[in-house]
Amino acid sequence: MTFQQKTVPLIAQAQAALSENFSLSRLGTVVQQFLVDAMSIAGQELSKAGHEKKALVIAALSDMLDSIPLPMWLAIFRVPLKSIVLRLADGAIEAIYARFQEQLAHE
Repeated sequence: MTFQQKTVPLIAQAQAALSENFSLSRLGTVVQQFLVDAMSIAGQELSKAGHEKKALVIAALSDMLDSIPLPMWLAIFRVPLKSIVLRLADGAIEAIYARFQEQLAHE
């Protein structure tokens, strides 16, 4: 099973979580959880270099952002919102990775 196939359930979870009761706060929580879960899959399943894994996680997040339901008042801003979230995610991935490394060092 490919990395993309393994992220399909994560995307479905994000869609379900955001279709129930959308808020920007909830979007932030869903994005954070998606990144952690996708990074975990990438770390366990892929033998690629770190920057290649990061690119795959960002691509999966992009797919997730394209598929989530947005309220009408926000749907017109989908493209700029996606761009902002992807830029923030780029830095967040580095922070999450550093946290993973720190946890592994203490185990």
